[in-house]
Amino acid sequence: SSLICRNTAQGKAFVTDDKGYTCDFRNLDSLTSCCKKDTSEQYSCKTCDHHSWCCEVFEHCVSCCLGPKQSAAVASARNVVAPTKLFQKIAGDDQFELCRAICRTWSKSTVHGNAYKSPAKYCFGRRDFS
Repeated sequence: SSLICRNTAQGKAFVTDDKGYTCDFRNLDSLTSCCKKDTSEQYSCKTCDHHSWCCEVFEHCVSCCLGPKQSAAVASARNVVAPTKLFQKIAGDDQFELCRAICRTWSKSTVHGNAYKSPAKYCFGRRDFS
């Protein structure tokens, strides 16, 4: 595995790397762009609802989405977005890019296209929740 990580690098407080570790920015290794393992949590679902797989924090959505326990939810989401050319271009078979894209743009978390249904607005899971 690579010694250099890609990461979400967009939140105010947290970052998730492509190995699924979530940490605050102070615990991000400046040389590798990876979260320091001793101060981070892998596959964190801390702010996520385990029924809808929607999370209040974007980085928790990505981290949780990368977890092996969530493979069925991610597969369901992949089936929904796979036919779209945009997601094929963004993610391909890259699980980290897929999770980033889905958590950022999941349409099932909004109403009327521009308002969130709940504070848990970053979703990667079920397509049939309301």
